[in-house]
Amino acid sequence: MENYDSTDTRLDAREAELAKSARLSLMKVLNFPATVNVTMVREDVGCYEAAPVLKLPVKVLRVFADLLEAMSHGQPVSILPQSTDVTTQEAARILNVSRPYLIKLLSEHKIPFHKLGKHRRIRLDDVLHYQAAQRAASLRAVLVERSALADTPDAVWHDADDVFNELGLGNAD
Repeated sequence: MENYDSTDTRLDAREAELAKSARLSLMKVLNFPATVNVTMVREDVGCYEAAPVLKLPVKVLRVFADLLEAMSHGQPVSILPQSTDVTTQEAARILNVSRPYLIKLLSEHKIPFHKLGKHRRIRLDDVLHYQAAQRAASLRAVLVERSALADTPDAVWHDADDVFNELGLGNAD
């Protein structure tokens, strides 16, 4: 067995193709309401009789599909519980903003934080909540602009409610 480095999530070209293929297979079962059984069969063995079967909730498969998508495109990934604290540098990277801008957001109390000694720490779920709120605000701004230009503005907002609910952002208005 090769050495495992959990920080190296880069895939070579062959592995990236396998990840894309696996994600496509997973996408076919993501709308199932119940658990999904996944049989683990080694490629070099091909024997199903003694193969372990994983019973996985669909939510786990959705996370797995997202990981495969990112990794197949060469993006590094990390898995952290949302209750994890992150540094200001990590939070800035997640939000795709500069660290000084993040510090400004913290000082304006737009994102909650606490101090560990003299260092600021931010809960990952607070960072993700802020990110989702910013995305929702951006989408709303686009919708306002589109509805002003549309012949039937109510239809724009009706479709937008479906999109916002699908993304877990509530209603568009």
